[in-house]
Amino acid sequence: MFAKTGTSTVKWADEVMYLLGGDMAKEISSAEASDPKSWGGCPEGQQMFREYECPISVFSVVSSSTEQDEPRISTSVPKTIGCNRITRRPSWETQSIAVILSPESHSSCFEAYAVILELTPDGAVETVDLELSGP
Repeated sequence: MFAKTGTSTVKWADEVMYLLGGDMAKEISSAEASDPKSWGGCPEGQQMFREYECPISVFSVVSSSTEQDEPRISTSVPKTIGCNRITRRPSWETQSIAVILSPESHSSCFEAYAVILELTPDGAVETVDLELSGP
């Protein structure tokens, strides 16, 4: 898994949008996307995202929760993550998506997350949206 090893077999779009809770945090080139260090971000003008201090890296969130348990994979976005309701986006109805969910052992209001990957028609990841739960 990329978040654990830093080794990428992911097919990236030329430009990848990194979102936090649906808000743009950063745009990353396909070359940068293969480097986990490129993924720290925060919505413009913010120093905090919910109760989390910025920059927030999707790979740090996933790797810290999967040291003992594997994440769950889905093709549909759940209505809630931990204690937070997810605002559905129209693109989820028209694009192929893959969802990485926090392991069952990290499903509390303070640890749960979902990573929603939006894919191009040829299967490249073009959007990474990190949804974090919070109290």
